Amino acid sequence: EFMHATSADIPASLLSDHITGPIPQSGKEIVPAPFVWDLVKMKLQGNTTIDYFVKVKDCNPTGRGTVESTHFKINVLKPTDFHLQILFEAKKILSEAQLAYKNQKAAYIKSGVCGKQPTGNPEDEKWREILDLQDSSHRSTEALGRWLKELNEHIERNKMQDDFMKTRLSIIEGLWQSVSGEVAHARLGFLKASPKTAAEAEAERLKAARLRVLQEFQKPQEKAVIALALLLRKMY
Repeated sequence: EFMHATSADIPASLLSDHITGPIPQSGKEIVPAPFVWDLVKMKLQGNTTIDYFVKVKDCNPTGRGTVESTHFKINVLKPTDFHLQILFEAKKILSEAQLAYKNQKAAYIKSGVCGKQPTGNPEDEKWREILDLQDSSHRSTEALGRWLKELNEHIERNKMQDDFMKTRLSIIEGLWQSVSGEVAHARLGFLKASPKTAAEAEAERLKAARLRVLQEFQKPQEKAVIALALLLRKMY
């Protein structure tokens, strides 16, 4: 039995009347049992939290009675409150995009300065700063992708594509994919110049490796900065 309750003061009741289609059961095997839960049919008033769980009874005379599954919750919001929640999430996406752009631009500029005369010092502070900035940009870009995915799931699950300009979001997703590739490419390039052996840490050899990376990956860094700027403009 699929149970639900909309208040702690009211005992849980069967959800059968609010489910379109039966829950299939077959033999003793555990099999997926998909169904569509039409929340509109429940005619909920205002913001509501629904507690739901599955209740199973062993009908065998030697069975061990009844057991309940883990309880889960669904927060049902009025459209206006849902809009506010989504806008709050969009602000988090924007913050990650701003951080990614800021760090990627700084990494690009500092790489240009460093590229004129890289050192062979394994503990070079300027080189370490570039690596940290590039890594920070990569982390923010990855977080941006996760937030975008979550935002899309919220919008699609609640059938609010028109409310949130799904076409524009699709453009932002396309820009993110381009950004993600360029930032990851630049990051991996700079990691190549990290010495893994004592021989690679030798001053002249390390200096040459860094110079190659700076020359080879300045273009991907530049592309990443431009793509992030376009992404930010579209998000604004």
